[in-house]
Amino acid sequence: MFDFSMAELTAWLAAHEQWILVSIAAMAFLESLAIVGIVVPGVAFLFAIAVAAGTVHLPLTSVLIAGFIGAVLGDGISFFLGRHYHHVIRKLPPFSTHPEWITKGELFFERYGLISVVIGRFVGPIRPVMPLIAGMLEMRPSRFLSINAVSAIGWAPMYLLPGYLVGSAAESTTLSQQHFVFIIGALLGGWLFAQIIWWLKSLNPSRALKIKLNTVLFIGSLVMIVALFWWQSTPWLNHLNQQTALWFLSLRHPDLDVFFIGLTALGNYNPMVLWGAAVFLALLIGKNYYLAGIWFSTTMIANGLMQGMKYFFSIERPQLIFDPPMSFAYPSGHTSMVMVFFFLIFVFALPAMNFRWQKPAVSIAIIVATLMALSRLYLGVHWLTDIIGGFLLACFVASGVLMVLFFKPFPAPNPKPILFACIAALALNIGIWVIPNWPQLLESHQPIYSVL
Repeated sequence: MFDFSMAELTAWLAAHEQWILVSIAAMAFLESLAIVGIVVPGVAFLFAIAVAAGTVHLPLTSVLIAGFIGAVLGDGISFFLGRHYHHVIRKLPPFSTHPEWITKGELFFERYGLISVVIGRFVGPIRPVMPLIAGMLEMRPSRFLSINAVSAIGWAPMYLLPGYLVGSAAESTTLSQQHFVFIIGALLGGWLFAQIIWWLKSLNPSRALKIKLNTVLFIGSLVMIVALFWWQSTPWLNHLNQQTALWFLSLRHPDLDVFFIGLTALGNYNPMVLWGAAVFLALLIGKNYYLAGIWFSTTMIANGLMQGMKYFFSIERPQLIFDPPMSFAYPSGHTSMVMVFFFLIFVFALPAMNFRWQKPAVSIAIIVATLMALSRLYLGVHWLTDIIGGFLLACFVASGVLMVLFFKPFPAPNPKPILFACIAALALNIGIWVIPNWPQLLESHQPIYSVL
């Protein structure tokens, strides 16, 4: 994703900090300028320059103002070029060889009007085109300039904060406010998701309605998995993936690394196999043969689907750490398998569990699953769409299991052996797979700051 020229640029600017603000304004200008912004890798350069700004601790306000000024000027000049030279622009390269860029831009503008300028501000491939289109279609200058300035206020932090935080984090050993917001947001997000799941469970619809809803979820989740794969080739989703990856990279911190690397290690293949075997054995010992069959077949099918989809879709992972996993990215196996495991455990265990413990147990499990999914984004080994795809795959598998259980219910087993098996597997996994391999895990997940 990045090459060594980015590292050289960052190092040079850090040694000549008087040029950093000028460079930010100039690159924001070029990245926003019509035609030029199409060929200039502005996002990568802005990230590298922002890293230098954070490294030397330039005031963040100055950095954002420099980006704001450059972006406003770039879009403003593009607008007036389109307004005054609209007959000539179509004949100039690259529009002369790619007239569809203008045509699609015009259709987009005619469909969304003023909001298209705002969308164009944040979606990389159409950023240098939309101001040009707005000028060609004779949008009022006062309207464009006002929305241009307002949207640039949001654009500057989005494009510059990730790099700035990466640079400043390299010089800091304490958690920042940004880190605490992330941690609280992750925990709160998982908790809220758990409350939604619990609320849906409390509705207790009729059996016929449950079957219909599960059928919709079964078909819909599969359709969305395929659709999300096709949409990944669209500029806006590709841009969202890259910006999300850079934002999570900006959060990297040694203290958080310890937690997320340890957590993600527990979701690797061998620990998951040990966990699955422990629960399977607990079900067999308790003579819950039907549930043992459901557990074994579901986990095998889920793993087979996950592995098959990875190779079928063949989406490459982000290259942001020293030793990224060798498998393909989409969908996230950590996300899908952890969610499937927790789903099965609570389908089996909740009916006989003390009611006062049910909701806390579900909340804790969903928070852990959410943190597991976020660990893959935080460590830079998955795109955002991989995590969504993993969630959709878990929904697909879960809906299929529920459909089977609707037609063949099961007697509620004693939940204690299942939960004990989970705790025992957790302890064994930490002792066997995490602690002995910790130096290698830590080294392999280190971000490639040297190539930013």
